[in-house]
Amino acid sequence: MSRLFYNLGKKVGPKVRKAKWVWQSMTGTEADAIKVEHEVGRDLAHEIRSQLGPGREPQIEQMLNEIGQKVVACVANKLRVFSFEVVEGAEPNAFALPGGFIFVTKSLVELCRRNEDEVAFILSHEMGHVI
Repeated sequence: MSRLFYNLGKKVGPKVRKAKWVWQSMTGTEADAIKVEHEVGRDLAHEIRSQLGPGREPQIEQMLNEIGQKVVACVANKLRVFSFEVVEGAEPNAFALPGGFIFVTKSLVELCRRNEDEVAFILSHEMGHVI
């Protein structure tokens, strides 16, 4: 029986969080809305990681985090939290999920020749989508 409730919660949980996000956006404080948005993004990020797989490139991960934190320091709204991850992907791509989850493919970082300015532009562009 516990397995039944576990599976039910797993299927319903993300939908409830999305509904809560919409509700908090309309009725709650900005902090409440950002918190719930992050929870929705966490669900989506989990799906992305399972579908694309991690990039498993420690140097690129470190680079993304170092550059990302410099850009985050410039964001006026300190309630927002951002995370930066590298994922596999044959095509150069970067995308943002609600809640500040930023994903960049290894191939895009390589296309930029790991140039910090170009990577900073990509990360800040994606952060703009979230903001």
